[in-house]
Amino acid sequence: MHTSVSVPCRNTLQKAYIALATLSASAGVIVYAAFALGLFSRAVLVFFAVVFAACFACGTANVIASFFDFARAPGLCARRLFLLKAGMAPCLLICGATEIVFLFVVAVTTRLIGLALYIPVCAAVFALLQLPGVCYGAQVLRLFRRRGESLSWALAHGIVLLCFPFDVLDALFLRRQWERLAFGKPQ
Repeated sequence: MHTSVSVPCRNTLQKAYIALATLSASAGVIVYAAFALGLFSRAVLVFFAVVFAACFACGTANVIASFFDFARAPGLCARRLFLLKAGMAPCLLICGATEIVFLFVVAVTTRLIGLALYIPVCAAVFALLQLPGVCYGAQVLRLFRRRGESLSWALAHGIVLLCFPFDVLDALFLRRQWERLAFGKPQ
């Protein structure tokens, strides 16, 4: 059983990741639009590369932080899981809408030739954007397993945490359950 350590909960790293991921989704829209309009230049590509690299670095830092948070202050994992899942919803909606629009554009302009490359790239970006939240979700599920929840319960919640529209609700549920367990509130 872990003892909780008093750790300041500013969530700066998580908020920075949410902002950078949303900016990188918007930068993706700019790159797609510039390419479609024939205005693609090195400056656009450099801008996107810098934003994406910053987003990747911050996401990697969040993944590493999830393990440290689990070790020193497990209660933070549930709060940060919800923050990442709820905060990423607008970003993922932007990505999803962009993918649908440009999927149509790619299908029409290239007569389905570029579609074979476009769909896996978009799916990979979508999955990478969710990775820090998934790592915090795994830490929260580890906490619940230590508290006596069954493996099937943890696997079911793990699967739901991978499904975009439902992951925010499940993160809210897990956070409330953790608060009840940690602070002894009746269910």
